[in-house]
Amino acid sequence: MRTEELINEWSRDCKIDHTELGKESLIIPQLHSKYLNEFYQAKTLYNKLSNDYKKLYKTKQQYYLGILSEEELKEYGWEPQPLKILKSDIPTYIDSDVDMIEIQSKIKATEDKIDLIENIIRTLNNRGYLIKNAIEWEKFKMGL
Repeated sequence: MRTEELINEWSRDCKIDHTELGKESLIIPQLHSKYLNEFYQAKTLYNKLSNDYKKLYKTKQQYYLGILSEEELKEYGWEPQPLKILKSDIPTYIDSDVDMIEIQSKIKATEDKIDLIENIIRTLNNRGYLIKNAIEWEKFKMGL
């Protein structure tokens, strides 16, 4: 699920029907399961992207050093590196490489999604207390 879809889902799921507090307390485990599943998927994607980043970093390092074979260059669809780059300057080139920027953006977006899901799960963990407080408030209003 994309982050925007997740935000829309949560905006629907976060509402508590104050007329059906018992029912609301019973759906907490379902919501918890739903968002834990999203959390697991996001963490799996994050781990995959992190590993892809490490592999791409090494490949780009070899590219900028000029040590990739012609077959490898063809495989990636890259042109041979025309410049002689100092080894100490390679991180600068890698950091500004379009492929590296793209994968870093995906990693950052996934990190943001994980943070969002963690916040949702924390809120769900407190939902039972919110419902309990609402029930106590209703009892107080009735004089019980």
